[in-house]
Formats: sequence, structure tokens, C-alpha cells
Amino acid sequence: VNGMLAMTRALGDHMLKMPMLPNDVVSNVPDITSTDVTKQDSFIILACDGVWDVINDQQAVQLVLESMRELTPIARQLEADGRSMAEILARMLVEEALARGSNDNIS
Repeated sequence: VNGMLAMTRALGDHMLKMPMLPNDVVSNVPDITSTDVTKQDSFIILACDGVWDVINDQQAVQLVLESMRELTPIARQLEADGRSMAEILARMLVEEALARGSNDNIS
């Protein structure tokens, strides 16, 4: 934001809010959507803007689906080793965002 923030912070950064500026540049009002999760949904991707800056929704879904197909044959071994498929898939998305040049918060 104005070369001062890499992400919006709702509570601080008073110099980016009224009365310091004519209008708030950052907001403490969240954007909220609600989606029902059904048995047909296989996973949910919750990520910061650093991921979404370089990977669109459909690309992220495709990356996860392809990786799930690759990992399914060894899922039991991963579990025995104390590694969850969710952890591996999350790490894969982070690595992909970094490889695509994201400079923002990635989690």
C-alpha cells in the first residue's frame, strides 16, 4: 500500500487511516464470504495473497489434484513416517508460489 505495506494490517498503521489521510487506505472491515462444504468437496485451499498473486484458483486446484494423485500410492507410508498429505500439499503450493516469483506473504 503506497509502497509502505506488503499486506493490509487492520489495527495499526494509523498514518494510512483517517484523520491522517482524507480516506482510509487500509481497512479493518474484512471481506467475508460463506460457502457450504459438502461431502463432494475433497479439500479446501486457504492461502494468503502471496499465493493468490501468482497462482489463480483453478491452477491451485489442478496443482493439488495432480499432487494428490501422485501421493496417493504412498499415503500410508507418509502417515507411518508422521507426515500428512495436507502438510506436503501445502508446502508444494508455497514452493510453487515462490518459484513463480511471489514476493508477498506466503502461507
